[in-house]
Formats: sequence, C-alpha cells, structure tokens
Amino acid sequence: MIALAVNQIIGFVAYTSRPFLIGLGHQLIDHRPSSSFPSNHGTIVFTYAMALAFCRVWRLSLAVWCLGLLVAWSRIYLGVHFPMDMVGAAIVSTIAAFVAHQIAVRHAGVILRQMELWTARLTPIRR
Repeated sequence: MIALAVNQIIGFVAYTSRPFLIGLGHQLIDHRPSSSFPSNHGTIVFTYAMALAFCRVWRLSLAVWCLGLLVAWSRIYLGVHFPMDMVGAAIVSTIAAFVAHQIAVRHAGVILRQMELWTARLTPIRR
C-alpha cells in the first residue's frame, strides 16, 4: 500500500506520458492514458521481492525478482512503459518495503495485540 500510494503521488506531481501517447513505438494493448512513471505492475512485483529479501527469504526473493524482470520487459515490449518507469518502480518498491519492514520490526507486538483484540471481537463465541 505504501509503494502504490507513493506511485500515485509521483504520477500526480510529475506526470509522464506513456510511449504510445507521444507516438513512440507501437502500442500492442489498450491502456488508459495515465502517468507512465513509475509502473504500478512493476511496483507490485518488486515490492514482493524486496519484502522477501528483507525477511531473508533469499531464493524466493530472487525468483520473484526474475518474475519482476519479466513483467518489466513485457510492459516495455507492449509499448505502455519506458525502461526508466521500471527502474523507478524498483526504487519505490525497495524504499517502501524497507519502511514497511521497519514498521513491522519496531511495532510488531502492538500490531499483533490489536489484531488479536479485533479478531476476538469479530469472532462469535462457540460453546
């Protein structure tokens, strides 16, 4: 959520046209003319990869990074993103995953206690 919120802010503040909007290359799929930088698709995949890396799940993180590179290549090939859109997505993802990891490490106890209280209130009592 952090990464996608940052993407929305960047897209609003610094709108970047997509390649097909400026007549560059061929657009192979329909896409709305929203801001190109950074890529939401790339951000989602790279955020998963970085979250796994911060949790020290190296092999799975590497596998998801490879998947992210495929997503990045496909979005560029389809004509809806520039390569720098994907680099921006990777940077936003790394920062957002780091922030989320720091919040989780520092406040995990409080967050888990609150979740337990909410679950106890929402769960019907069984006898």
